[in-house]
Amino acid sequence: MKLLAHSFYFQLIELLRQPGYTIPTLAFPSLFYFLFAVPESQDPSQATFMTGSFCAFAIFGVVFFQFGIGTAQDRASKWTLYVRTLPAPPWFPLLTRALIATLIGLLSASLVILLGLWLTPATWSAMELFQLYGTLILGCLCFAPMGIAFGYWVSEKTALPLANLIYLPLSYIGGLLTPPQMLPEALHRASQWTPTRHYGELVWASTAPASQNYPWESLIIVFGFSILFLIFTLVGYRREQVLVWN
Repeated sequence: MKLLAHSFYFQLIELLRQPGYTIPTLAFPSLFYFLFAVPESQDPSQATFMTGSFCAFAIFGVVFFQFGIGTAQDRASKWTLYVRTLPAPPWFPLLTRALIATLIGLLSASLVILLGLWLTPATWSAMELFQLYGTLILGCLCFAPMGIAFGYWVSEKTALPLANLIYLPLSYIGGLLTPPQMLPEALHRASQWTPTRHYGELVWASTAPASQNYPWESLIIVFGFSILFLIFTLVGYRREQVLVWN
């Protein structure tokens, strides 16, 4: 645990020393929220729903998009090759990266929440905020392995365009940018097969009254996607090890 704490600390310091990367990463979801959600947030329930959606969008964007690209870029780094020679468990870099992604993702979502409380009639009790953050962490457990797996299976040069082709369409089809009931019928049906839609269902349930039924089916599906992405991550990591040392 001490070694993990040191690795986490130094990777965090490395990110904080790159404000050109860190600040846009944190602020991008809030900018989207300000432009597209704040004008539509007319009443408390709608404002709370939209704020929850863009919190999920923030988690997905930071944890998958930013760190997926970062993983692909790190693979081309000589420093990363050196780190692999250090006496640490093989899963160690993956866990450290996932923890960093979770922290940055939660900070980005927190900016969305603060903006919602300031500019819209969205309201949360302390318990509702606790439930929301718990659900956001669950999303990190799903999208962190998705992002890291993506980074291990694509090259540095193709990472950015491919990530864009996954990130924005999945966010839209999943109902994170616009309520799912407003999607065209074909996309509404397709969204039932995406991890973002089921993750959105969990986030919306965490902001809804307690009397509403909890979407247990979506919870199971999100866990299923998490396991699938974790398998791709581990296979990609082993594949990378073989390519590097052979």
